[in-house]
Amino acid sequence: TTSSSSTTTATTNLTPSVSIAPVKASALAASNSASSSTIPAPASSPTIIPVRTFEEMVDSEEELEPEDEPEDEDEDSEGEVIALPEKKEIVTIDSSSDDDCIVLSDDDEEPEDESDDDPQNSGLHVNDAYNVPDDQGRVVINVGHADGEEDIFLAPQIARIIKPHQIGGVRFLFDNIIESIERYDSSTGFGCILAHSMGLGKTLQLVCFCDIFLRHTSSKTVLIIMPINTLQNWLNEFNTWLPEDAEHSPLRNHGDVRARNFRIHILNDSHKTLKSRSKVVLEWAKNGGVLLIGYEMYRLLSQKKMTKKKKKKKGALMELEEEKESTEEQRNMFDDIHEALVKPGPDLVVCDEGHRIKNSHASISVALKQIKSKRRVVLTGYPLQNNLLEYWCMVDFVRPNYLGTKTEFSNMFERPIQNGQCIDSTPQDIKLMRYRAHVLHSLLLGFVQRRSHSVLQTSLPQKEEYVLLIRMTEFQRKLYSVFMNEVVRTKAVPNPLKAFAVCCKIWNHPDVLYNFLKQSERDLDLELEEPEPPPVPGAAKPGEIPSTGITPATSGTATPMEVDN
Repeated sequence: TTSSSSTTTATTNLTPSVSIAPVKASALAASNSASSSTIPAPASSPTIIPVRTFEEMVDSEEELEPEDEPEDEDEDSEGEVIALPEKKEIVTIDSSSDDDCIVLSDDDEEPEDESDDDPQNSGLHVNDAYNVPDDQGRVVINVGHADGEEDIFLAPQIARIIKPHQIGGVRFLFDNIIESIERYDSSTGFGCILAHSMGLGKTLQLVCFCDIFLRHTSSKTVLIIMPINTLQNWLNEFNTWLPEDAEHSPLRNHGDVRARNFRIHILNDSHKTLKSRSKVVLEWAKNGGVLLIGYEMYRLLSQKKMTKKKKKKKGALMELEEEKESTEEQRNMFDDIHEALVKPGPDLVVCDEGHRIKNSHASISVALKQIKSKRRVVLTGYPLQNNLLEYWCMVDFVRPNYLGTKTEFSNMFERPIQNGQCIDSTPQDIKLMRYRAHVLHSLLLGFVQRRSHSVLQTSLPQKEEYVLLIRMTEFQRKLYSVFMNEVVRTKAVPNPLKAFAVCCKIWNHPDVLYNFLKQSERDLDLELEEPEPPPVPGAAKPGEIPSTGITPATSGTATPMEVDN
């Protein structure tokens, strides 16, 4: 703000920082000298700043200058600006609905936790300074619970090895899925997204939470849907950290072990028939526990009908083997499976590798949307927001209609954010992009926890690389020179990458090149086929009796060589 003896001009910077921090706007104020001499103070109540929508701010003709480039003062200006008391400005962003998103900002407000300083980590319970065991080595999950509730602790064998960011992840799952033990039965529940980078232990966090979920609530069924190649790994994680027999577990050597109180049911490709698949699902629905199932298997069983593959050259292949049961019996089995998996479905649904549901029109996404269970968890790696519609698909699964329809989300967030990332984007496009990105980040903050590999920087040693330069032996230099001279002279290796591959074998050890050439010769010999001799008139074909005048072979069908003889 600049001032002179005759005029006062105020400049407001509404452009957020590059890291998409909360929108900050300084209040309009004049200097003390100007206000005391030329500007009359308000008589009674302070002037109220009108609330404007974001579109009105963008379409207005006012020019907003950056902070570091103050507006030049007009010496000849005769207008006066009335000083306004300092207050928080409110920016209302119209989302084409009755509920407006209001963003408050305060220049003096300090960040609540480390997530404000580290944009790579956001969500609830991301301050690892609080994600530590207590003095007795126990890990409390329901932090800040009501006075009437008891503390909920992790299993002791897990509390000894779990890392701080994993404790925060389990607490995050508890706050979103269970919220409170007292209000659990009266609440329909919500979903959340655990977006941790690969290698941060999402599987272990879900194993811990399943134990708490089935032990301390009235729920009894958990459905975990995953890629089929990770199914065995999930089973091993449950058996390792939550053993069925605590007395004979190897973890017993390090302290107390708490066994799990539920069964693990697995539905893999070994169950070929509809009857065997139905038996596993119905047993899980009746007795409770955790059901591990692949995405494709779930899609097939949730359709309530048998599917056939397209016919191939060798005949039609049934996705499910033909059974002797009647059509009515098969229909009854599909109805029972549909009741257990879809409607009303399990008490908790977990989707591992959540990017599999990034397409809202894919068959697996349509099948998952039919689940009536409201408590849903999506496990995914650190989300890349290059495609916001893929992000919307995951959010819409855990919180249906939270971000509106696909069209509404595209108009409100996707298009403005994409328009601000172009090389020819105007300053207004960039400003709008930052506002919308900030609002989207704020909307998802409560049920999307993002953690990157930066959480391991304090626990892992610094990576150091050493490069050792070793001279070639005399024989290697000669071999290398001969090879390069032949390549230049004959141009036998037109591709330089192939020549480099041969040189690597020479540099490592001449025997590597020697063994490679020998193996290539053997492979070449196997690929060579002997030319077939011309057919002999009257020679018998395979499976036929030879004609008159030709002596058949003593065993089997005559070969061409035997016929010639």
